[in-house]
Amino acid sequence: MAEYHVDIELLVAGFDQGNGYIFSLIGREGAIVNRHDVPGFCSIGSGGIGAIFMLYYRDMSYKKPIREAVYYAMEAKLFGEQASGVGEDTDLYIVTADGRFITLGEESIDDKLVAVWNLLRPNLNNS
Repeated sequence: MAEYHVDIELLVAGFDQGNGYIFSLIGREGAIVNRHDVPGFCSIGSGGIGAIFMLYYRDMSYKKPIREAVYYAMEAKLFGEQASGVGEDTDLYIVTADGRFITLGEESIDDKLVAVWNLLRPNLNNS
């Protein structure tokens, strides 16, 4: 068993007594586990670097109002789509500290969040 390696990337978030936690696990040649409680966000996969760039660019933190945080998280995902291998399909769930799940459906994402992002996204071609 110790010789077997799984090529996997996981991003895990959760709550314990009202405190939020987030960590990533990258399993290639042995597991690498990193905590991301500070800064409070992370992204994995081929679009992960672009997504993390946008979250830092927007100064993302746990102090952001929920509406702003959801928009910035979706913006980071859309920015990450520029990388090869990142699909457009998105499932968006908000989990509250009291255990409630709020689902934003495809219509809300495409008709509202993506439409706003197309108007507000950074224009990196003007540099």
